[in-house]
Amino acid sequence: MLRNDYVKAEGRTLEDITKEIQTRVDENFLQGKAEARLNLDGIRYYVLGDMETTQITGEKVAYMTQLNIMQALAMNGGLNRTVDRKNITIHRKYPEGIKTAKLDLTREDAMNSPYYWLQNGDIIYLNTNRKSINGFGKEPLQTLTTGVSLITTVLSIYLITKNL
Repeated sequence: MLRNDYVKAEGRTLEDITKEIQTRVDENFLQGKAEARLNLDGIRYYVLGDMETTQITGEKVAYMTQLNIMQALAMNGGLNRTVDRKNITIHRKYPEGIKTAKLDLTREDAMNSPYYWLQNGDIIYLNTNRKSINGFGKEPLQTLTTGVSLITTVLSIYLITKNL
């Protein structure tokens, strides 16, 4: 039976209040199957990887009651072209340990994932496309252009020094 009591917060720490609320939740649900989280200062999350804006990765706080991954990425400048949108990794801490999930942001059903909505302490890791790691540019065409430029420069230097 749910109690409609208020929890006295004055003079207490967030940890004490959270423990009391968790105790009350455990009375009404199977222990360990529900978790109480107390959040007074927004949602704190972390972004690691290539963002469009430089020096934007790291700890972030969104002063909202709900935040999804698309909102978080948009608030931080959007994704760089090198980010693999099909392979976004989210690390989330649970009482039993840290769980990792992969999100494909190109799919419409990504918002059905429980990891689509961010929670306090979530870590968003933006993986880089393999094709942008293996070249001189962000895309294969840039790698080809850079390679051709390098070859013509070397050839030009050779021809100039040969004719001197």
